[in-house]
Amino acid sequence: GRARLGVDALVGDWPTEVGFEPAVDLTKPAFRGRDAVNARAKDTPLRIAVVALSAAEPVSPGDAVTVGGTAAGVLTSVTGTEEGIAALGRVNWAQRGGPFATGNGVALQLREVR
Repeated sequence: GRARLGVDALVGDWPTEVGFEPAVDLTKPAFRGRDAVNARAKDTPLRIAVVALSAAEPVSPGDAVTVGGTAAGVLTSVTGTEEGIAALGRVNWAQRGGPFATGNGVALQLREVR
């Protein structure tokens, strides 16, 4: 899945944080927000990451996401697929590598976005 604006990606998120960076063409002469994206220093700390996850047990949007038992974020989107349950979550940038679980202990695996 791809992050949806207003659900997984929120106003004020940087394209890098939510996986939109490939859609931003900084060589384009003008677009809304171009100057802000260009002005962001490469050393500006990123705050969140939208991560693609899978689960073997049912999970729901709004479920807490933890890393090593520490609060890391929240599931924002969940859907069933042929492979099982796919989800997107907003997590703290520093915790984006996992290992993830829900607040109820359901294991969440990082998955590749196709």
